[in-house]
Amino acid sequence: MEVATKSYTLGIEGSANKIGIGIIDASHNIVANPRKTFITPPGTGFLPKETAEHHRQHILDLIQEALSIAKITMDNIKLICYTKGPGMGAPLSVGALVARTLSLIYKIDIVGVNHCIAHIEMGRLATGLHNPVGRSSRVTNSALRVGGQLAGHRLRGRQVLHIRRNHRHCCGKLFGPVRTIAELVQ
Repeated sequence: MEVATKSYTLGIEGSANKIGIGIIDASHNIVANPRKTFITPPGTGFLPKETAEHHRQHILDLIQEALSIAKITMDNIKLICYTKGPGMGAPLSVGALVARTLSLIYKIDIVGVNHCIAHIEMGRLATGLHNPVGRSSRVTNSALRVGGQLAGHRLRGRQVLHIRRNHRHCCGKLFGPVRTIAELVQ
């Protein structure tokens, strides 16, 4: 395996029925993004306990796969991010536990990420938009759709509206009335 000298960030997402490991380089290029989806029989849905068991069965193999795809080792990882919520508690705890364990073993900083805001930020990164949450709902919807596609989701119109409302609600609770991401960083 070729050992790279650049630094990388490893992300763990497991808020629902999909568990994924992403690795990005310092320039924010996605270098690995393997994932597994927990699929249940039609009409049954997925339950937290079974979904968490699925994530436990696959997460370590996915981390190895991501490192292999990126052609790096854990020594190249300088930051670990994991989905902190919102999402299903049991599946989220799998990602959090693995992230914390890797952080302690390899002495790497760790950051918990809000799922709603992560979708917006993924959309911003992929589209180059600086303010996708501003007044134009078309721009926001585009950013959310791109962010969702990067995460392996297919987002439909009503889902996008629900996510937008959820995002504004999350930000409102944390920061008071906020209209743009730019306002958050000022």
